[in-house]
Amino acid sequence: MTVHDDRAYIALIRDAARGSLESISDMTREEFLESKLAQHAVAFDLVLIVERVPKLSIAYKMAHPAVNWDELAALRSKTEPKFATIDAAAEWEAATALLPPIAAALDALLPAGAPWNGTAPEAAGLAEAGPAAVRDSAQPVPSALPIPRNELHALCQKLHVTRLRMFGSAVRDDFGQESDIDLLVEYEPGTNHPWGGASLGDEFSPLFSGRKVELGDAEHLNPYVREGILAEAVEIYPVDRRPAEKVK
Repeated sequence: MTVHDDRAYIALIRDAARGSLESISDMTREEFLESKLAQHAVAFDLVLIVERVPKLSIAYKMAHPAVNWDELAALRSKTEPKFATIDAAAEWEAATALLPPIAAALDALLPAGAPWNGTAPEAAGLAEAGPAAVRDSAQPVPSALPIPRNELHALCQKLHVTRLRMFGSAVRDDFGQESDIDLLVEYEPGTNHPWGGASLGDEFSPLFSGRKVELGDAEHLNPYVREGILAEAVEIYPVDRRPAEKVK
């Protein structure tokens, strides 16, 4: 995976909190209690918050005690005491009393400007990224991972892949026996894989000695981690840009 950046998770938690606030912005409490649609919209954002809080490093949470991380992590149990049973009153309380100051506090922890303020950075079109977005092949890439070229070519042809880039630990010094493989993929125009192709990792796994393979859609890359991914990404299809001495 890419180098851990707590700020990315902070931004995603902040965005989910904002989403809850937007869902109820024009509603009264009574209207919310009657609206299953609004309740489920808020519930979805609360799940996103609860799932991301544990991904923050312990050191980061300790360094920012002003945010009640435990309260955030417990939001789902408080608003959904039983599986698939929403406590609408508790949800309203969370969305109107807890989340507004939380969203403001998280904003204060993030850098100013795009993409951290929730706006897209200028010239963010990943598909248009040129050679500067590809790691300089003269740099040492710590990936001696063998790739069967013929099999990779055939699979990319089958799945209508036009470009494949490797990133994460597979191109860094921290690559180890338990590391998975992260790939940034681009498809032919009009290609429509279920779930955006995210489930195709199993197709690539046999090519990497059975390691788990996670695919990232180049057109929908998270803006909070985009810059870091592009900085380390190395093209392996159609042209392998890893240093020859590292490719076996």
